[in-house]
Amino acid sequence: MGGQAARQGRRAAGAVIAALWLAACGGDDLGIGATPTVTATRTPQSTATPTRTRTPVSLAQVSGLVVVGSDVGSGSEDGLAPLPPDGVPGVGKGFDRGLGGAEWVVDDGAIRGATGEDGRFSVSGLTPGRHALRFTKTVDGNLMEFVVPIQVGDDGAAEVLAEVSWGLVRATSTYTVGGDAMRAVFAPNGVYLITRDGVPVELFDGWRTLIDGDGDGRFDPQGCGTQLYRCNDDGGCNSPEEICLCVPSCPDCQDCPEQACVSRAYLHDPACGPDGLCKALPYQCGDDHGCANPGDQCACVASCFACDNCESAACVEPCQATEPIDLLRVTVYGNERLVTGQDGSARASAILSDGSGVDVTWLVAWTSSAPAVATVDSWGALSAVAAGDTGVIATLAGLASEPLALTVVERPSLRHLYVQTRCYYPPDDPRAEAAPRPLPPASDAMLPPPWCAQVLRIGATLPLQAIGEFDTGYYEDLTDEVTWSVDPAAVGSIAGGQFTALAAGAASVRAALGAVTSDALPLTVVEQASITSLAVYPSRWAYQFVDGPIRADGSVCFECGYFLTLLRGDAVQFAATAHYDTGEWEDVTARVAWRSNASGVLTVDAAGSGSAVGAGEATVDATLGAVTSAPVSLRVVNEATLTNLSIYQDGADRVVAVGGEAVFHAVGFYDVGFDRDVTAQAVWQSSDPSVGSFDTAGVFSGRKAGTVTVWAALDGQQSPSLSIEVFATSALDYCDAAAINRGEWSDDFNRVTLESDCAAYQQPDVVELRFTVTETQRPGGVFDPCLDLYAYRGDTLVRTIREEGCGEPFLPAGAPQRDDALLKYQLKAFWDLKDDAGTAVPAGTYTIRGRFYLYYDPVVSIDVRVAGPNG
Repeated sequence: MGGQAARQGRRAAGAVIAALWLAACGGDDLGIGATPTVTATRTPQSTATPTRTRTPVSLAQVSGLVVVGSDVGSGSEDGLAPLPPDGVPGVGKGFDRGLGGAEWVVDDGAIRGATGEDGRFSVSGLTPGRHALRFTKTVDGNLMEFVVPIQVGDDGAAEVLAEVSWGLVRATSTYTVGGDAMRAVFAPNGVYLITRDGVPVELFDGWRTLIDGDGDGRFDPQGCGTQLYRCNDDGGCNSPEEICLCVPSCPDCQDCPEQACVSRAYLHDPACGPDGLCKALPYQCGDDHGCANPGDQCACVASCFACDNCESAACVEPCQATEPIDLLRVTVYGNERLVTGQDGSARASAILSDGSGVDVTWLVAWTSSAPAVATVDSWGALSAVAAGDTGVIATLAGLASEPLALTVVERPSLRHLYVQTRCYYPPDDPRAEAAPRPLPPASDAMLPPPWCAQVLRIGATLPLQAIGEFDTGYYEDLTDEVTWSVDPAAVGSIAGGQFTALAAGAASVRAALGAVTSDALPLTVVEQASITSLAVYPSRWAYQFVDGPIRADGSVCFECGYFLTLLRGDAVQFAATAHYDTGEWEDVTARVAWRSNASGVLTVDAAGSGSAVGAGEATVDATLGAVTSAPVSLRVVNEATLTNLSIYQDGADRVVAVGGEAVFHAVGFYDVGFDRDVTAQAVWQSSDPSVGSFDTAGVFSGRKAGTVTVWAALDGQQSPSLSIEVFATSALDYCDAAAINRGEWSDDFNRVTLESDCAAYQQPDVVELRFTVTETQRPGGVFDPCLDLYAYRGDTLVRTIREEGCGEPFLPAGAPQRDDALLKYQLKAFWDLKDDAGTAVPAGTYTIRGRFYLYYDPVVSIDVRVAGPNG
């Protein structure tokens, strides 16, 4: 029992760690190895369709239709044509228009086009197999951009239907392979199903691909995989059935000394149920090729997918062979009771014989046995139409679920109506000069508190809401259904729940529906707002506040109230804010009468400027008319002892070029409970003055490439050190140093510069490129020095210069510290003026585009002109 419990605990921990470490691996792809004494061999995975030569079929066409859901708003200028009144075969409920005028491109390549007015399109010359169509269209002022996966038959043809809502795309392809009728449905969540003559042959459930390779109507057994191999450089694996995982140094260790690709099937054991990741992570074998846990076996970890070597070894749990997997049933769950007019939802799961389940909500065909009672659309959204009973059914590849019994009832009897204000933020309406003006918040301040007051000035509006409570305990917003009334009508009017103040006075607002009338909501309309409270506080103050004064023993006195501690000689500016009964607020610093209760400790002038003149305690308050603020308590001390020191960099990254400067600040924390800027008083130091040092307090100057740590010291305290990197620029031999061919781009986080040595070239020649990538925010360092580079002519990709790599450092091969320069901030790349086929490009203007791997879209570009060999 103890060993079994330990194994189960380790499995659970492994599953959690695996989930956390997937991101660290960077991939979503997995192989498990034999023991180190066994030679590893790899066999290709079977596929649902025979392996064929992928050649384009020039005369065949892929024909398609893109339709949008009723949730997609549009204007007449967007060109969305309504579908025929009798609909289009295969189009689900709720899709009512064709997406006309949408631009598309196939596989990010040269085949481009646009949909017709009715949303139809056709593509010629595609190779058999999987492709991706990327669509873009501006609808209702919003950019609609989505990818439609399609499957093309071995004759180069297919019929494609794309059903699109905001954020959801389902694509269906019908095609032929070897004379068999095929159908592929791709859901928005990434799962897909392929059928041959209506029988499932391939199912991707989000973490594995199930395939019926022998056509027996059952998915093939899921082997555990008997090989492990190191993850690719980008943290990925060579198959979607594999996943990159950390291989810790021991079963319970949290480190990640290496990563390996592991079969997803290995992580799923039918004995564990449908939870998926139920096995422990592989871990490193001992020096004697033994395993820490009894029963585990030591397996080879090859250096790459196609390698037969045994670069390292990892311990894995034994994996039992599985039986063929059947699609047993489809289950539906969701709302079982709705009120007429109410919306609901239904979801569907496919249950497999290995105990796992797949969310197929967006793969199934939904039907309602009584559409007059409730309808269901392609996404499983329910709409209650009329009282009655219906059954909601989901069908997947001819396999229908048991109906979800849904009862729709009439709205129950209304018991009460409640009227309340809708809290919101007061608008910045123009006001008369005599009226109070709200204090404009600082640019980095939070929004003011929402306005829930029942007092408003003449001309102002206040949104109200009517909530109905029914005898079944059901609540509903009835604001648009009730009849509103105001008494007396001269004070205000109301329409659609919006109350408008017309004249000063008290009013009662009621809502009625049928025989039910709400209680009165009292509202008060005033000509001028009245001050309800006054708040004073220190402003433009750099000291840190504490919850209470410091006792003699150093502890904080929380029960003593709010205190601000100052040193004798300090100055502090106070501010005052008036809050009004209408929810408005105003800065009244210059209008209040300021007062200090101890002028020998702290004085405050008419403008709210305070000066600490002597040791002791004091309070400051302000008066405006008949309203006096709560006091601010302060303490003035003659001296304070520095207890802690910290530093931070002013501005962006901890990176500086040779000859550049970085500005740091020091903050001192004192025993009396405050902190202050001590940059000028601190002594600044660098771990290597030859790389960079401080000539002025807090100002670091870069002298040569390298990395140093910096810190500050003051009154026996030393701050934690910070790292700063000094980088040297690479050399480019510019054709014209006065007019450098350079492009720049930046956002809130990064800064990119791309340049070439010349702006014009003549065949044969080489374009020398240099790019710089740095961050513009802390924490410092480069965001991603690996800039992908491409050469385009117009919108046509001519050459992939470099992709998913970091290029060459600016130091030459064999130079000292070259390895350290790999992650410096300037790297080089080269284009030999040839296309991807190795052919010299013709004369013309070409655009070099750079993109971050994670951004996908180009972020920076430059143009170069190319002339032929004869000019």
